[in-house]
Amino acid sequence: MSPSRRVTETKCGAGSRPGRLSSPRSWSCCEHDRLRERVESSERENERLRGVTYENEQLRNRLETSERQAEQLRQSMGELRADNDRHQKEREEAAERLNHLVNEIAQRLRPSAGVSRT
Repeated sequence: MSPSRRVTETKCGAGSRPGRLSSPRSWSCCEHDRLRERVESSERENERLRGVTYENEQLRNRLETSERQAEQLRQSMGELRADNDRHQKEREEAAERLNHLVNEIAQRLRPSAGVSRT
């Protein structure tokens, strides 16, 4: 479009061709407003995306911390189970020794088969 045919009306859409960019000097105030709105909208969207990215990063950090804690708890549970198994075995051995001792004492306290009671 030549400079002499440039439209200078200020109504929205005046002199604009859909889908075609013109030089900034030929834009109407409505085109400036639409552009400003798009820029503001883009800035708001960028800010929202920065917030979402920050939140995502925070959640990722919390997840990693939780995974480390879960692994530590699994290790602790393994150690506690091993201790519990060891203590259970010790109790069973002590019970067996005690049972053997009680049986020996009971045998000693029984009267001999050859001795008669009168």
